[in-house]
Amino acid sequence: GNEINESSSFDDMDSVDREFFAARPTIGNDGSISKTPSSAVGDPVDVAKQSLEEKGYSVEKELGKGMNGTVYLASNNLKSKCAVKIVIGDAAEREMANYQTISDARSTNALIKKHFPKVFEAWSPTKDVAIIAMEVLAPLNDAQASFVPDASFLHGKNKPWRLAAAGDVYSGMRDMSKRFTHYIQNNIQYVASRMEYFAHQLTNDWDGEYMGDMSAEKMASLSSDVSPSELLDTMKMFEANPQMGKSFIANRKAAFSKNLGASSSAVHLIEILEEESPESLGANAVFIQIAFKIMVAGLAAKQKADRIDGAISDYAKTALGSARRFTQIPMGYNQPELKRTGASHEREFLTSRGLHAAIVALHKQTGLMAKDLHDQNIMANAAGDLVIVDVGLFRLDNTWKPSSNLQEMLKIRKKMLRNLQK
Repeated sequence: GNEINESSSFDDMDSVDREFFAARPTIGNDGSISKTPSSAVGDPVDVAKQSLEEKGYSVEKELGKGMNGTVYLASNNLKSKCAVKIVIGDAAEREMANYQTISDARSTNALIKKHFPKVFEAWSPTKDVAIIAMEVLAPLNDAQASFVPDASFLHGKNKPWRLAAAGDVYSGMRDMSKRFTHYIQNNIQYVASRMEYFAHQLTNDWDGEYMGDMSAEKMASLSSDVSPSELLDTMKMFEANPQMGKSFIANRKAAFSKNLGASSSAVHLIEILEEESPESLGANAVFIQIAFKIMVAGLAAKQKADRIDGAISDYAKTALGSARRFTQIPMGYNQPELKRTGASHEREFLTSRGLHAAIVALHKQTGLMAKDLHDQNIMANAAGDLVIVDVGLFRLDNTWKPSSNLQEMLKIRKKMLRNLQK
């Protein structure tokens, strides 16, 4: 319901527009006319708020604050709601230029229009101050946020993996249930292979021969119990019958406690899964079943409890690390990444399929590369589409070459505006 008069807005201004409109006469509250904005001096935030008032905006409350800017809920002179972002400092010019470039691109590409915000008006009342008025969006819910690479991922991805709750390795806790479930669904072959990989470390001697009571037949039997089809059936069964899933997990926990100790990594793994992904009983059961089969293999090979638990710990670290980091959006967008076409499920799944496609489309059309994607910089519109709202750290790819006539059109526009200024 943002009924804003777009005919008088400058939602696609470029840097030349800013220079032109910043020099326009300003009508003060008393009706007087000055050649420079009445708010051209003073505290930058006060300058911005005075400029908003002069243009008919009424600031109602603060919605959020970032490193370089603050977002307010405001009403325009038609009483329509909008989100107003005030950016102060060196980042102001870059952020405003990025929003304006994206606004141009929105008008020609449906994907970009869907996944980037609608900017009603943008201007710079004075140097190092940018004001962007855009559509009001909503914070992500847990289900939406589970598919967005966030500060937790960025914080934890280069740290040593250890068997610890996500809150210990990453910054903040989140229900990982959907992430864990989709990780298994999309990586089932790899997930299934983990049992055999870690079990072989426990059951083979230096000559590659099985130890203890272990044999090729027993290994084949254990492997078949955690084959991709078996694991998917296990997940479906326990998702459909939560009570059965809880009983299964409790039984496995008791078996780990009896054979490896109540303080073992195997028991710790179950506790982490119960805390981090309480709603994904099927996915939890898959992770636990693999750990259980590793234990069975180790016991058959006559290995000591601490060695078996060490193998399960190594398995748990890789399993938790991969599942926690699982996302549908590739990180760190650089030119080779954007050109890669690979068949990764992570590029073709659920909500972020559109986000990634929009980012690629934006790069192709404008040369802007996306950065700083986390769940505070992505929001949702009324239709439930994910919208990238913070583009301040987007950077121009120096190797980019235009594939359309958009940039030529912008050059013509700039020339026309320069003529107007003259």
